[in-house]
Amino acid sequence: KKALGTYETDISSGAATYNYPLYLPKGRNGLAPQVSLSYNSQAGSSDSITGYGWNLSTGGSISRTKEYGMLEIYDTNEFSLNMSGAGGKLLPVSLTDDEHGEYGLQIEEAFYKYEFQTDESWLVTDQNGLEYYFGQTTDTRQDDSDDLTRIFEWYLDEIRDPLGNYVRFEYYKENGRVYPKAIYYTGFGTAESANDGPLEIRFQPFYDGVSTSDERADWTKWYDKGFEVKTEYLLSEIEILLDDSIVREYDLAYTVGENGLRSMLESITETGTSLEGDIVTLPTTEFEYQNNGLTYSYTEHASIASPDMDDAQLTDINGDGYADQAFFAGISGIYDYVYASLNGGDGLSFGGEYFEAYYTISGTRELDYYTSLLDMNSDGLQELLALFSPSLSSSCMYYNYGEGLLFEYYDRGCNVPYSVSRETKGYRFGDFNGDGLSDLFTGDETTASWTSSDNNPIYLNTGDYSFSDSGYDSPTDFAWGTNTSPGFYVGQDTGARLADINGDGLTDIVQAYRDLGYVYPSTDDGTPIVKYYLNTGNGLFVEDTDYTMYESPAFSSGMIFASMEYSQFGLSTQTYYASSNDTCFLDFNNDGIVDIMEGSNAYVWNGIDTWTASTINISSSANLNCGGTHGTVTTTISNNNDLNGDGFMDFFESLEEDVYGKDSYLSDEDKPDLLTNISTLGGAEIAITYKSALQYED
Repeated sequence: KKALGTYETDISSGAATYNYPLYLPKGRNGLAPQVSLSYNSQAGSSDSITGYGWNLSTGGSISRTKEYGMLEIYDTNEFSLNMSGAGGKLLPVSLTDDEHGEYGLQIEEAFYKYEFQTDESWLVTDQNGLEYYFGQTTDTRQDDSDDLTRIFEWYLDEIRDPLGNYVRFEYYKENGRVYPKAIYYTGFGTAESANDGPLEIRFQPFYDGVSTSDERADWTKWYDKGFEVKTEYLLSEIEILLDDSIVREYDLAYTVGENGLRSMLESITETGTSLEGDIVTLPTTEFEYQNNGLTYSYTEHASIASPDMDDAQLTDINGDGYADQAFFAGISGIYDYVYASLNGGDGLSFGGEYFEAYYTISGTRELDYYTSLLDMNSDGLQELLALFSPSLSSSCMYYNYGEGLLFEYYDRGCNVPYSVSRETKGYRFGDFNGDGLSDLFTGDETTASWTSSDNNPIYLNTGDYSFSDSGYDSPTDFAWGTNTSPGFYVGQDTGARLADINGDGLTDIVQAYRDLGYVYPSTDDGTPIVKYYLNTGNGLFVEDTDYTMYESPAFSSGMIFASMEYSQFGLSTQTYYASSNDTCFLDFNNDGIVDIMEGSNAYVWNGIDTWTASTINISSSANLNCGGTHGTVTTTISNNNDLNGDGFMDFFESLEEDVYGKDSYLSDEDKPDLLTNISTLGGAEIAITYKSALQYED
């Protein structure tokens, strides 16, 4: 049976791709819009208006590049082109000022002419004289409503041939998002409604007007463009009209993904008008996706002997895609060292040559120190970062070459500018400006303050193995300070954590704690306090009330990171102590949305307001935990712990007193929400299976 549409495996990326055909009438002199509906297994985005993994293309756009981070996004003159026949990075060729003028593709293939005009619009001209206009009005620009000069994306709003024929595009804007509304073609003369031709494409519900009934449950709110963009609607219909009468229509229906909320394109139904004027509905094309049913199984495998896992990290040391074992040790007052046991590629064997990096501390060795492995320059290799208190003047970094010598001292160091001492126990890392580099988040040693304007706690990674003061302030303390009332211990956990809550690639802050002290009933009644601070990318965090994480009956104690109680009950002598709960953020089911682990329990988040308890089928003797602590029967979770290269989180047993017999627990599950089956209207079936590239031997 003949399949409808085109399925291909992308040769360069290995992605599964599928194009659903949309049949459009021909335009005058061959001038017609190019509208496509396509799927890509590696392009899943929660803000897609056609469902996860799908994309609707209606002509193209030109946007700013985000590779340098939010602070520079509107100060660079590099842009990205996305249109039929051409695409890539646009770089300046001949400018009339700092930004406007002629541009060219970094890798030229189409040989078009690209002009950024002084009225803030773009003009692209191809070799046949066709002119493509982008962002001629604010209606066809994605911009900051508080500052219209901050334009992130220019959408195609007109195509014109040398004879005067044109195609005109309309869009609908709401809350920073630009949606397709209509396309008019076979027009002639000035591009306006009076001159539009008889052919028209309408995109619903945007053409007729959206209502509350059109709002999607899995809306997104992102700040990755330097301003708030909220995506609230899905495409429901594509209508093709001739002289205001519908001649063909595509109805899109949606279902939910594994987390119970994510929008997934379930079917497309095509309806048309026959030559006799009859309405004909063709068989529906249906789509199916991988779904684990919130049940996750692990197979226990005996691993070969390895050193004890005390103070160890599971992370990819040599850049081959497999998590290795990294161990930290030292001789007091002499030197410290890290050595790595490399993964054999199956998640079961570790060994081979043990690469080692020795480092000494300049000056007096302090008791408090923080050593971490993280990718400082986005080369896929972990650098060794050693930070020491009471100041960072003796901090150092070791560069990872990936071959032979694993780490080598980098003589420029990685010293952080500072005006006061920092509390090393509070060092954390996250991407705060969206440039893909690990930034440093720290607190004041004396007052435990993370928010003082004099002690900006966030240092941005410069990309050259150093950090610079960003001027960013935290919206909340991560440890109670001396002035905190009613008398929390200085330095105790406030329940604040770093996580990308909304999935826009920027590190946000969540604070969740419970006060169990009851001395002041009006304030200390045990009610959980949960706050969400979204990173705007420009140095500010905004407290958000649309997201809800606590409301879930599945939790035994709620999503609480810290609990405070009175240790004495006299009003004059009251003191508090805080206990940090074994609760952490991680993407447990590999669906791209952060989840929660609470001890051995995993809760899958739908990205908005609901946590659902999942079933973990693993050895009954294994106790999972987030902290990575060791014990006699503890299976630890560490960073980047994909042991066998399938993209899923695996576990490795932590038995300090026993260097033999440690086991690996490898995931048996499939990545959620990937397209697996297409039932086309022609009666054909297309089945798709997936396998990690790392799991192919050749």
